[in-house]
Amino acid sequence: MSYTSLVGSWYKTSTWASTYQGVINPEMDSNEIEIPAEVMERQLIPPHTKRPSGRPREMRIPSTVEFGKKKTWQVKVNRCSRCKRTRHNRVRCGNPI
Repeated sequence: MSYTSLVGSWYKTSTWASTYQGVINPEMDSNEIEIPAEVMERQLIPPHTKRPSGRPREMRIPSTVEFGKKKTWQVKVNRCSRCKRTRHNRVRCGNPI
């Protein structure tokens, strides 16, 4: 059994070529292309690629839900893991164990 019998006619090169016959034209030879003198005289400079210093800015687009929210800083109160009281941590806890 030949593998060509298993492939549909739409996958064949002849079908592909006839589909794009009027849309895709063959590429011209580089010797045939006429480049204007003005373009040939221009000096091409590479783009500026140095990364700026510091943390990059946030470039994302905020969602519609986020418009009502304001960025506020909330002070987190220290809580001791031994006695569960606030304003100190485990290292500075003066309560007996």
